[in-house]
Amino acid sequence: MILSYQSMKNCNLKSNQELAQWYDLEIQQMDGNILELKLARPALRALVNEGIYTLEKLKTKTQVEIANLHGMGPSAIQKLVVFLKK
Repeated sequence: MILSYQSMKNCNLKSNQELAQWYDLEIQQMDGNILELKLARPALRALVNEGIYTLEKLKTKTQVEIANLHGMGPSAIQKLVVFLKK
C-alpha cells in the first residue's frame, strides 16, 4: 500500500505504526541542512505535510507561513528563522 499525507492526515500517529513509519521515511529524504537543525519530530512532520524537503523550498516560505504550520513550536520556528537569515 502506498501511503501519502493526504490519505493519512486524519489518522492518529500514536496509534498508527504505519503512519509513523511513513513519516520516518519521508523525514529521511529531507535535505541534510534541515536535519542538522535537530528540529522536533512534530516540526519535521509539519514540513513533510507542506512538501518541504529542501532548503530551496523552505526559502520560498515566509516566517508567518512557517509559524502557522501545525506542529511548529517556538523552538523550531526560532531555529528555522535564524537558519534562513544566514
